[in-house]
Amino acid sequence: MLIGFAIENCLKAMVIMHQYTQLTQQFEENERLPGLLQKHDLPLLFTQAGLTSNGSATKALLSQLTRWTIWESRYPVPLNTDAYHKPDTFQIDGYITASAFQSGDKDNVVRLFDGLIDLAKKKAQTFQEHRGGP
Repeated sequence: MLIGFAIENCLKAMVIMHQYTQLTQQFEENERLPGLLQKHDLPLLFTQAGLTSNGSATKALLSQLTRWTIWESRYPVPLNTDAYHKPDTFQIDGYITASAFQSGDKDNVVRLFDGLIDLAKKKAQTFQEHRGGP
């Protein structure tokens, strides 16, 4: 659960760096946090951060983490009926259920997290260079 939150926050930081101008404009116009940053959909945030994956395993793992961080920790029941109709299985190497992790998932999540942290550091350095920061 906590690593899901950490991944969400890391992805949101990268979304902000990737879409800084648009998000700043939305914030200034609406005086509210932009809608994208209110979402918990990790595959969406991954894509909106300008990241790509060379396989479906990353997206499936992000989908699985999304379900866990929303349903198993943030909210005890779905906030709308659409959530009831989402699939409960994701395909990586065969089908797995979203409500249970497999034996290798812990290592995959740690690798995903470590990779995202490395990417975030690189994006932050580039972001600072373009914005004239330290």
